[in-house]
Amino acid sequence: MGYVKLEQKVESFAFQTRLITLFFQVIFNAVIPDHDAEVFNPPASPTHNQTALDTIMDIGVGGLRRWDAVYFIHVAEHGYIYENAVAFFPLYPFIVGKIADVVYCFSFAGQIMSKLNLCLIIGVALNVYFFTKAASTLFHLGVQVLKDEKLAYKAALLFCITPASIFLTAPYSECLFSYLFFTGLLAFASGDTMKAAFWFGLSASTRSNGLLAIGFILFRRVKGFMSSIQQVTKARFETVTEKGMMVMSMTNLYLTPVIAAIVLCVGPFCLYQYYIYRIFCLSNDADLPQHLIRYGRSQKYHLAGDTPSPWCSQLLPLSYNYIQKQHWGVGFLQYYELKQAPNFLLAAPMLLLSVCACIYYYRLNTYCCHRLGMVQEGQTDKKTDLQKGNFGFKNIRLFIYVGHLLFITVFGIFFVHIQVMTRLVASTSPVIYWFAAQLITDKTYQNYTNKYNIFSSQRVQRIETGANLQQVQKGNLLIDQISEFWNQNTYTKLVLVYFISYFVVGTAAFANFLPWT
Repeated sequence: MGYVKLEQKVESFAFQTRLITLFFQVIFNAVIPDHDAEVFNPPASPTHNQTALDTIMDIGVGGLRRWDAVYFIHVAEHGYIYENAVAFFPLYPFIVGKIADVVYCFSFAGQIMSKLNLCLIIGVALNVYFFTKAASTLFHLGVQVLKDEKLAYKAALLFCITPASIFLTAPYSECLFSYLFFTGLLAFASGDTMKAAFWFGLSASTRSNGLLAIGFILFRRVKGFMSSIQQVTKARFETVTEKGMMVMSMTNLYLTPVIAAIVLCVGPFCLYQYYIYRIFCLSNDADLPQHLIRYGRSQKYHLAGDTPSPWCSQLLPLSYNYIQKQHWGVGFLQYYELKQAPNFLLAAPMLLLSVCACIYYYRLNTYCCHRLGMVQEGQTDKKTDLQKGNFGFKNIRLFIYVGHLLFITVFGIFFVHIQVMTRLVASTSPVIYWFAAQLITDKTYQNYTNKYNIFSSQRVQRIETGANLQQVQKGNLLIDQISEFWNQNTYTKLVLVYFISYFVVGTAAFANFLPWT
């Protein structure tokens, strides 16, 4: 099957799974009573009368306006009115809101549908589009990094049934973030650091974890710098001064692009912080809708135009840390309470998969890991020949991606609300899908683990993919592909049970305001 054909099948599979998610949420929202979660849920505009199309929208996509989606739709419709909404970064609601404004102003939308429902349907439609593009981009990224087209293909298909599926369909920013971040990683893998920094910057204006992409930029520059310094050290110079000048020249050569790339990565985040500072610290006469003011006062929210919050008077007035701590209770071990045990159990499969992926990579690439990835392709030592392999997980290119997964896993365990770890990892790290694809692809994986142990440091030869992808030419792609995956080993079944069960149960829980990941 050709490369283009595989890409088309990935996009088709992604679109099919979005339609299934939309169908499931309609059914679950209709048959299961909504739970009164007593969370943020501001009233609709009192000046708009409910229309027939509003009723249809409530039935068709109302199950997607739950939890954080309420915040994103509110920001898209009204902007940042409440301080607790500042935690939701602006790019996604900005795009939704601007499209809604255009449609609202240049059509009869205001007469046939509320702006709230207009923002909702636009947000969902955008996520369906961005999801298909993110799946396609993940496929290209896998081919570029893993050098294994079949493994990349299966990883992209697994992304389409991700355990965080509902959050990549509902009007959350995760879907746009995945597309932007994966696009940045693809540019990074292709060697275009500045283009990667641009996409990383956009992802950082979508979700705060986009700032972690700075690590990719620094890693590449440090690795290049170390390689150049080694060459300079081996070279012969007539004087020590000449050698020192060469080292300084090399330092300047690498330092300037690093600074420019970091500015591109961090710039949008800083602009957002400045924008919020102007709204909540400098503005005293905010023109806010009265029904939203009354709701905010009743909930004791801090509103734009109120007395400035304590963070406004800090030496570096950044709202982010203050909002996360004061309004969301984010902090070191803040979530470690007995009542949160169910949330830890919900997050456990994703955390386990993350840890296993990191250990599995370490066992296959011990030499590379001990040198923090600072080895060049083709470099050898007595124990490991890096020229043999360098594809799949036996791959020095994969080091920084695994390091990124390890960081967000450890940081998430100790600092963030544990229930968000499933969607945090699933929308951020391609390694999760590559590792799951490795389990599914490897027909002899079970025999190998019985012989050595899954994390054995024994040398692993390249595993050929299990099924011939030519067999997926006919029939229903969704049914055929899942059936093909299922008919392999025990690890395959465990992965599929986890992915599909969270796909279905998560949709049911989310659509009815029930606690989920």
